[in-house]
Amino acid sequence: MHSNRLYQVFENNPKGFKRLIKWVEKNNPISKEQTLFVLEHTGIYSEQISLFFDENDFYFALIPGLEIKKSLGISRGKDDKVDATKIALYGYH
Repeated sequence: MHSNRLYQVFENNPKGFKRLIKWVEKNNPISKEQTLFVLEHTGIYSEQISLFFDENDFYFALIPGLEIKKSLGISRGKDDKVDATKIALYGYH
């Protein structure tokens, strides 16, 4: 989550998605209706979670990785935590 800089890893399957929602509900003071999940578009890897969000009425946006990268300028470092931070910052802006 961008506002409190929390980071957690979840499995990319229905069980992991449910754990994600529970974690967000516990750690996010913002209502479901005011929460936006921002995901890097990764083709088939983002398909299941997109369907989950859609079926459960969560707001979400799939953004191409290149768009995120260009929006934040030159940066160094590449790992999941760095990427998640960049995606959260992009979604915040």
